[in-house]
Amino acid sequence: MFVHDAQQLSQLPWRVESTVVARTHRSGFASGVPSLHAFVPRRCWRGFSKARSGWCKMTIISENSSQVLATTRQNDNGTVDCVVITPDNKCVCLSSGKKVAIHNAQTGRKEYILSEASKVVTLCCNDTMRLIIYLSNGMRIEHDLSTNTALECRDLQEQHLLAAFEDKESRVIFIVCDSEELCVPIIKKVTMNVGREITKQLVGNESFKMPKIHSLKQLTLSGQFMAACEDLFVRTYLFESGITRAYKFTGKEEFNGVRSCFISVRAFHSVSLIAVLSFGRVLVWDNVIRQLRTPTQCVHWHRLAPSVILTPQGAIISGGVEGVIVKYAAHGSRTGSTADSFLSRLGAAISHLEISEDGSLLVAALLDNTVVMVLLSTMAVYSRLETLQRPIGTRRFALTVDPLMPHLVVHNGRPGCIQWINPCTMLTTAMLDVVSQNLPEVIQPQPPILAPHIDVSAVALSETTIMTAEQRVGDEIEMHVVKFWRRNTADLSSLEFSIPYESGIRFARSSDTSNYTFASIDTANKVVIWERYVDEEYSRWAPTQCIGWKGLRITAATQICDGGLATIHEWNGKCSRRSTAHLSAIRNV
Repeated sequence: MFVHDAQQLSQLPWRVESTVVARTHRSGFASGVPSLHAFVPRRCWRGFSKARSGWCKMTIISENSSQVLATTRQNDNGTVDCVVITPDNKCVCLSSGKKVAIHNAQTGRKEYILSEASKVVTLCCNDTMRLIIYLSNGMRIEHDLSTNTALECRDLQEQHLLAAFEDKESRVIFIVCDSEELCVPIIKKVTMNVGREITKQLVGNESFKMPKIHSLKQLTLSGQFMAACEDLFVRTYLFESGITRAYKFTGKEEFNGVRSCFISVRAFHSVSLIAVLSFGRVLVWDNVIRQLRTPTQCVHWHRLAPSVILTPQGAIISGGVEGVIVKYAAHGSRTGSTADSFLSRLGAAISHLEISEDGSLLVAALLDNTVVMVLLSTMAVYSRLETLQRPIGTRRFALTVDPLMPHLVVHNGRPGCIQWINPCTMLTTAMLDVVSQNLPEVIQPQPPILAPHIDVSAVALSETTIMTAEQRVGDEIEMHVVKFWRRNTADLSSLEFSIPYESGIRFARSSDTSNYTFASIDTANKVVIWERYVDEEYSRWAPTQCIGWKGLRITAATQICDGGLATIHEWNGKCSRRSTAHLSAIRNV
């Protein structure tokens, strides 16, 4: 059988499953460019199906299928951008790229998705059933959550909208727009009328120089003031009086190896301000209208700059890279600067926090796109929203099929985990913690940089067993482990056998005829067959065959079908720089 253009095949940007179609003749071979040629029995390939005109379909699972595109993922990094809770605490709205997902707060179930024409930059919910969406193209859209219909669309005449703040008392909107000067945003005030919008420049005071910012977290707006942070300074501008103030941090230039600088600021309750330092310290001013000299409260628990909010009662809630939420009492109480309660082991670093209007519910968006609802009165998990978990590790394996649950696919989850994904709903339905170690340390939240850790490099599933391969990533320490998990039910697995391995495993494949036969392909391009046997009433797994390919790199492999395994190899010819791929088959596996 010949397959069309081997060079194009080797350079395909495979994301989910790559499909190669070849036309076959009566002789069993295919017409096309003969740069990729090898005879492979039909029954050796999973995914072949006879069709009209002699066409055959071959599905190859590639090692480079590293991403899953979800319906809620439209931005570059696939993270949750904005979160808002309705005033009645019944719905939670999440935005990611051009999509807005509406979830039930109590059950976590996703009810429906809104698709917009441009990237969503801000979500507001001033009414129980009315959601306001601001788009990057300057559109302001009001949605009725009960009927899932758009009530009003207004053009703010801004083609590069970055963010918006809508005052609840007066219908005044403060918008942040991109400017021609790099990193210096423009703040405008928009007064909403029945028939038209009146827009004017907000900051006209020459004494306040807008600092250069690299993230919108460095800028915040309230109905009475604006604040921005840059390096060691926090600057405020009062709208009514035009007074500008500045606060400078005079502590150590470096703390625990992290350079001291302000990372984010956030306004609360019209007059309160929170500023977060890079090494984790949080400064709070109860009333910046009166003064910006001495912070009212100073707390420090997290290692890096956390996400912080204030409750209506004045308590501080912070969530950091440790995956822990910390609650501090309000200023003036007996334990004002002491952590009152904790919620730990959330599974990933916390990237975003929002609170309900009455201060009873907290929503925490994690670095892996997990969204957790927390009941603040007891600091317990209230619900988990249905989302597609985002792999944040450096290692990726291809999408894998599950014979026990054929309607799902298996992919990487957070480091050390695998997840089952429903392709129809693009939601994570189950998780399996494979690696027996704690959450890896986060060196940098955005873009995510993790400390050296152990992650899953390959996985294969049968109806009774799951085979996983682990390897250490991030440093030069060699550590490779192969594990076999016994499947008790469809959603429950227990470790049956674990064995160290000499090198990293790039592929793992299961058999369609035996639940206790697996194949692994390592970085040395060796194919190893694993089989299960019982020794003194204990189940064990051992390699029974080993096939070497003399250094030819294996780029793709099929499942074991009818005792046969097919692989694709590539090499660089001595007389030509063009990479070619070779298709071969292993029989009698």
